[in-house]
Amino acid sequence: MAVRALRLLLVIWILATIHFTLMLTLGVMAFLTQGDFGRPAPPSLAHRVISATTAILEFPFVWAVRRVSSERHETFTQAAIATSLLWGLVIWAGWAVWSRSAQARA
Repeated sequence: MAVRALRLLLVIWILATIHFTLMLTLGVMAFLTQGDFGRPAPPSLAHRVISATTAILEFPFVWAVRRVSSERHETFTQAAIATSLLWGLVIWAGWAVWSRSAQARA
């Protein structure tokens, strides 16, 4: 039982790490694709797509911190970690339910 729980935590941790890395990478890419600060212009298509994807990956905790707190630097890291762990858990649970339902259909 303990090995099974440890395997479960490891899978969730790996999924959360992938999510965290992707979320932060896309956040940096969204910053870099903003364009020149000296000459404001409409956002490019790449910036809009990257920003929309980042907003989805930031849901729910980072998204909430960005909208509620004006001083988000203190809570951003905790919110990003909590968001990634939640996404890891949800992806694992979704995969488990889907694979069981596929077995039941077969």
